[in-house]
Amino acid sequence: MKIRNKLTIIYTLITALILLCINFYIYYVSSIYMKNSFYAELKQRAFIIAQLYLEEDEMEANQFKQVKSKSLQTLPKEVIRIYDSINGPAFVFDSTAKNGYNKEIIEQIRKEKYLEFEDKDSQMVGIYYLDNQGNFVIIVSAINENGISRLANLKEILIIGFILSLIIVYFTGNFFSRQVMRPMSNIIRKVNKITASNLHLRLNTGNGKDEISELAFTFNNMLNRLEKVFEMQKTFVQNASHELRTPLTSLILEIEVILEKGRSNEEYKETLKSILFEAEHLNILTTSLLNLANSSSDNPTMYYENIYMDDLLLEVKKEAETQVSDRVIKIQYINMPSDSLGLVIKGNKKLLHIAIFNIVENACKFSDNKEVMIVLECSDKNIKIIISDQGVGIPEKEMEKIFEPFYRASNAYNHLGSGIGLSLVKKIIELHKGKINVSNNPNGGTMFEMIFYQIGSIILPDKTQLKNEIY
Repeated sequence: MKIRNKLTIIYTLITALILLCINFYIYYVSSIYMKNSFYAELKQRAFIIAQLYLEEDEMEANQFKQVKSKSLQTLPKEVIRIYDSINGPAFVFDSTAKNGYNKEIIEQIRKEKYLEFEDKDSQMVGIYYLDNQGNFVIIVSAINENGISRLANLKEILIIGFILSLIIVYFTGNFFSRQVMRPMSNIIRKVNKITASNLHLRLNTGNGKDEISELAFTFNNMLNRLEKVFEMQKTFVQNASHELRTPLTSLILEIEVILEKGRSNEEYKETLKSILFEAEHLNILTTSLLNLANSSSDNPTMYYENIYMDDLLLEVKKEAETQVSDRVIKIQYINMPSDSLGLVIKGNKKLLHIAIFNIVENACKFSDNKEVMIVLECSDKNIKIIISDQGVGIPEKEMEKIFEPFYRASNAYNHLGSGIGLSLVKKIIELHKGKINVSNNPNGGTMFEMIFYQIGSIILPDKTQLKNEIY
């Protein structure tokens, strides 16, 4: 069932419930009012009858009937009875009334002085009247045919009004629900037109004040993200295909050339060296692509653990120095916390190792293995890792592009690389809710600053306090 139909039905049912409550209340109040009014009329008639019959000496039935017809309008099926002090019938008006009232009712009227009661369709009033001739009980009964007829008419009017109201409410509710849901229908039609080839289309956000506008705004934001991801994916596939094709083409050409005819041992060695170079390049490229894919924040298998950043930096330093023996890498600790929790962040150690190692590796590579400084600085709010080198630096106009996949600075083509490392680094840092900044040192070289904010969240065994020293 569509939402607009649900809204119409719910709106109609709520209105029906309210109307039923109102109609029942009107009918109930009207019936009580008519019943009380008729009791009041019967009471008044009882006092008038007492005055006519008892105050003007006792009349015969025929005389009383003549006087009553002149002074009072006869009520439907009216019965008048007057009982003396010994509960005997002193006067009865209405030949159809064959049976009298039981003594218990008469005694109750004497006791309470006034009594209202019912017998089948008749309403009855009894009064205790004191007279010089004795004490009498006067009982007047009649059927409120006029009131019953009015209640029947009122009931009919309420039922017809209820049905007509529901019909009107249903169609007006259906009309207004269509009006309310029309922007939603427009959104559905527009969304159905959006495909991978036209992700630039956007929804109309309307007045920007209601929930439907908020939904359209949210959907537009999702389309912005999707368009960006699709564009990145398209660029990634194109660049990856190009980058992978280059070393593969070189490998194929080298092998084809060497297979054309016999070669000397020296020529075979040179060719194999060239093939090895391209294979290493291809290995670096595929490893970088794999790491970039594994760094996705949407990866459900991502494993997080508690990481001491000082230990991680020592591991990176050791690995970088092991690869090339003449590298000079130093670590400086600044403002170390008294509690070791200040050195802990929660993250994926493997990915963080890859990110920091990439920066250190680049620093060593582009500075021709000159000294590289790693600074670990702690505060109550964050942990900073600053890696600076004495290399060629990065051209200022290219500074904003170095984190794009496959982009390489113009002064980096003489060094082996894939152009994926820095984009991978940025993605890993952002995955850990951190940020990375890059700038050129005034005295030459490049400085990368990585900042992590989620620190000290897990209680772990304390470590030996580190001083502000350089290792």
